[in-house]
Amino acid sequence: MECFLHIGTEKTASTTLQLWLYENRQFLSEQGIALSETAGRYNNRALCALFQNSIDDFYHDKHISTHEERKIFDADFKENFIKEIGYLKENHEAIIISSEHFHSRLQNEEDIEKLYSFLHTIFRKITVICYFREQSSLRLSLYSTAIKAGDTRSFHDFAEGQTHDLHYYDYYSMFSKWSRVFGKENLQPVLFQSSAWLDHDIRKDFLNRIKADLPQTPGLGFLTRNSNESMTARQIVLGRWINYLLPRYQRRNGKYCKLRELCMTLIIEADFLRSIPLYDPCAQAFQRQCQASNMRFFRMFFETDKNLFSTDQGKHGKSAHSRT
Repeated sequence: MECFLHIGTEKTASTTLQLWLYENRQFLSEQGIALSETAGRYNNRALCALFQNSIDDFYHDKHISTHEERKIFDADFKENFIKEIGYLKENHEAIIISSEHFHSRLQNEEDIEKLYSFLHTIFRKITVICYFREQSSLRLSLYSTAIKAGDTRSFHDFAEGQTHDLHYYDYYSMFSKWSRVFGKENLQPVLFQSSAWLDHDIRKDFLNRIKADLPQTPGLGFLTRNSNESMTARQIVLGRWINYLLPRYQRRNGKYCKLRELCMTLIIEADFLRSIPLYDPCAQAFQRQCQASNMRFFRMFFETDKNLFSTDQGKHGKSAHSRT
């Protein structure tokens, strides 16, 4: 059985793609392509969590806060996942595993090696697919996600904290780790630009990389709408105030605050708040900062000396409505 491992990156329409895949789960199964239920529906984040070092919000939301509790959860997941794959192998030739958290959570090469060793014992071949977005646009969209998750910082303070995250924004450094572990010949890097996709549709482009001509097969549905759109300037202001007043985890007992989630949802769905896009005044400076690494990245993985990223979105804040 072949595994197609979609690792993100974050803020490259991953949520939309994942929802769409599960919307077409029956169709994919009939074509010999499986999706995992054990690893998480729709984001297969549990597999990524198995190999990350930290106990993050994935575990906190499951009321897991100690290494002992995590050890029990991870062992149970690992056993169930292996059983699921054994069952799926009977009627499927391939499986799609998708989580953008492989990009953000597996930052050490040792963790990526552990993931590879685990998958290598289950699958005959592993292909890694990853979409890459221009960094200033990525940072702006990531800030929106941070506010949705409970952050209270201004964009300036958020950006300052992001500047030195080499793994997250240095694509050359990040993808080189995956290349050394999985082999460059097993990687499929793709630009997060519609001009680089089949029919300018990331869903068709992704599926075409799994099995050629599959996007044109009758029976494939396209009902899924764009998901997880970035917040606008007005939504950001209101979202920060909500996060001040209603922290994601209550101070008294550490429980998840459902009222905050409800208020945030109302803000996100309010169309009258979507008139003013979020803008990054330091976009061009950040693009210059990433320039040298990007050129190494493009030479290594795209075999070109050109900067393939479009920088227009950073100048005018056009990335404010981009999908995750």
